[in-house]
Amino acid sequence: GCVQKAAALRKHDLKLWKSYSERVVELKEELQPEQLGYILWGYGKSSYINEAFYTEIMGTAKAQLPLLQSHALMSLMWCMKRVKWRDRDLLKAVGQHVLEVSD
Repeated sequence: GCVQKAAALRKHDLKLWKSYSERVVELKEELQPEQLGYILWGYGKSSYINEAFYTEIMGTAKAQLPLLQSHALMSLMWCMKRVKWRDRDLLKAVGQHVLEVSD
């Protein structure tokens, strides 16, 4: 909720995003796949850059990949593009997952 709203309102308060990031990382193991998708959308929209955060959240995305539906997958790829996050293994895994579920 908060992440998406801040992103939609174009809030660029770095302190706010840093706090959100710390809280999201604290909760990463409890995030549902749909929630992860909305969070990734919010971070992509904001273009907030924090390497430590993305290292953590992309690891969570990788672990939840088999559970991600189309919106979350789109948000993951879009976020990676927006923040220029490079992870070839994750990209390959997403591509493989999409091929598997489209059969």
